[in-house]
Amino acid sequence: MNLSRTIGSMALLFVLVLLAVANIARAFSAKGIDYVGRFREVDGRQRAEWPGAGVRLTYSSVGSSKANTLNVTFSDCGSCNYFVSVYQNCEQKEKFNIRSGQFGFQYSLPATDRLHNELSIIKVTETNQGDASGYMEIVDLDLSNAHVSPVFQPMCTTGKKLLFIGDSYTCAYGVDDTDPCGFSASTEDVTHSYAYDLGRTFHADVHTIAWSGKGVVRNYADPNQMSDTPMPAYYNRTLATISVNDDNTNYWDPKRYVPDVITVLLGTNDYSTHPEPSDEQFTTGLINFANQLHKDYPTAKRLLACSPALTALQCNNVANAADATDSAYVQIPPSVFTGGYGCSGHPSVLTQQYMAEAIQPVMEELLQ
Repeated sequence: MNLSRTIGSMALLFVLVLLAVANIARAFSAKGIDYVGRFREVDGRQRAEWPGAGVRLTYSSVGSSKANTLNVTFSDCGSCNYFVSVYQNCEQKEKFNIRSGQFGFQYSLPATDRLHNELSIIKVTETNQGDASGYMEIVDLDLSNAHVSPVFQPMCTTGKKLLFIGDSYTCAYGVDDTDPCGFSASTEDVTHSYAYDLGRTFHADVHTIAWSGKGVVRNYADPNQMSDTPMPAYYNRTLATISVNDDNTNYWDPKRYVPDVITVLLGTNDYSTHPEPSDEQFTTGLINFANQLHKDYPTAKRLLACSPALTALQCNNVANAADATDSAYVQIPPSVFTGGYGCSGHPSVLTQQYMAEAIQPVMEELLQ
């Protein structure tokens, strides 16, 4: 046995292992990783709950092969059940279920002709609805045979920023199935919502603060005209399930993401069951919310939209609130439902696209 050769081989192997570990560290260190949406550090890890939160990076393949294997490990969040989507160069490639006992996935990214590529991993299900639950924490992200850029270089967006605040329509509840069907985490995908359709149209970053069943002043099926915790009580939270009254460190600093336009699509739940709020209660609540948004985001333009599920009378209340707060207004026509229904009468993928088309002209004007 050639001892020096053996020692040399072992040393080389050790160096290769260190390089491999270093590559993983580079891939999931702050350098090169861009966090999308609201994240909060918990026990040394970045945690997210809102739909649409995720990470993204830019990379280039190295070596003779362009094949890249993506390995992602998430923290053990107990009985969680949510889905994440992998996007490559602005296109959705695959969706993975993260649940109890299954806290990771491996995926072979399709080869591309591009020198530089953008990769995103996005939480597409909401915080807590039906069987959808749990927070997202990425523990490890390894992209084999690739060089991750030390600075994220966006390819899918051009600098515009949009913030959407809404309910199940914005979450894209049941969008990936066809009525009749009930809700399941597998049928929800926020990136198939009107919000992301608009983001793709304008090549804009999108943040979504959305939760099914929430209203302006009254949540779905509340026995009272006014709820204790409608959406305005949630929108300023970093992690959706922690009240800033209980933990003021969970307050989301508006300076961390300054949108060009804020779109509010709420009201369906306020009027979906009895007792409905009075016109004054609803309009005053929406005015107060729009004013709070202006206080938090003084440079952002505001757009108040009326859901296609609301009647003309209720849309008048949204229009009046928009007028009182110098906000833009859009009434999304019920005709968008010619695109069909997802689960429980919610918009299908095509209906979500029609919703985006109804908002698009006003959004275009606001972004000028």
